[in-house]
Amino acid sequence: MNGAIWFAVIASMFYGIAGPLIEMTGKSGTSLGGLVLLYGIPLVAVGLGLCWYEGQSFSFGGQRGIAYGAPMGVILGIAFALVCAAFSAPGGNTVLAVPLASMGPLISVILAIAFLGAAEKTNIWLAIVGTTLIVVGGWVVTISVTK
Repeated sequence: MNGAIWFAVIASMFYGIAGPLIEMTGKSGTSLGGLVLLYGIPLVAVGLGLCWYEGQSFSFGGQRGIAYGAPMGVILGIAFALVCAAFSAPGGNTVLAVPLASMGPLISVILAIAFLGAAEKTNIWLAIVGTTLIVVGGWVVTISVTK
């Protein structure tokens, strides 16, 4: 396996560990803003640590990097706040929120195929089957906890 696969697998494991922690933090009485700050402040610290470790200054790739990166940060911040709200809401729990929130890669793949030229490198039929399985899986998990 190449490095990209390992990084993705390890990231998935960390996201999986974070789900129950988000639920427990939200149900402890921490406000939604507090949850987002508990996520954001360590994220900045990790970014600074990576710059230091790599011996780099801040590099944003010029105006294009900022033009793509700033909305990305806003979108991810809003997404994280909404996931925290899902965990904290009455009836919200890890079993319900994580599978539904984890459909984000589905949207990423669809956008990459449509706009980033990934269609040439993708077996579209397998992508359609995999996408269908993801959506059906999210639906099955949702109905399993709405008793």
